[in-house]
Amino acid sequence: MGATGCIRSWRLARTACPDQAAWTGGACRVQWRQLEQAGYIRTASSGGAPLRWHFRQGRGRPLYDLTPAGRDWYRQRCDAEPAPSELPWVQAHHVSVRHAVAILEARDHLLSLGIPVDDQPPPCPERADDPWGIRSEPDLAVYYRERVWPVEVQRDVRMSNLSKWAKSLELFQRLVLVTFCADRLERQCRMLSEARAQCQLPDFPVLLASLEGWEAGDRQFLSM
Repeated sequence: MGATGCIRSWRLARTACPDQAAWTGGACRVQWRQLEQAGYIRTASSGGAPLRWHFRQGRGRPLYDLTPAGRDWYRQRCDAEPAPSELPWVQAHHVSVRHAVAILEARDHLLSLGIPVDDQPPPCPERADDPWGIRSEPDLAVYYRERVWPVEVQRDVRMSNLSKWAKSLELFQRLVLVTFCADRLERQCRMLSEARAQCQLPDFPVLLASLEGWEAGDRQFLSM
């Protein structure tokens, strides 16, 4: 946590213990509780409510941040300044904590696949002479197959997103869509196929994946 600024308990636990059964089990929860009781970490919160993250509706996974005492401990133990926490970015840069954390997850999974990622891609205007007009603002951008691809991390799979995807495809001629869950990925594929059949989307390549699939070890993109 001090070395990376990461607030995602499951990713920190996975780094310390690569075996999934261990980092999702009760032992990790006990260790988090002990660190919190010792005053080194605290549950991340917003407006007094604890922040959690999940693929689906449910209790979710906790987000933790270093306390001042935890940051002091890191300085003394590691002789280094703690890395900036992800928490301010998560709280400030996106419409919801759930979506912001999902973008961080997508970034880290893509990096683990050896794909270079820009996690602050500039907006792409439809017209160079009108930078504040119609434009695409992807969540991420990746360099893949010798080209830059915009990445959209989808909280919900809806027909109302078609215009957004069409705009990205018109501007970039390619697109990566990442859903939260595997079942939403299947729904996304069906929706894209139907839209293509009805000529509602430009006929450019789209790569698809889900955070749930990546976490389970499925490291392949679906291609349309």
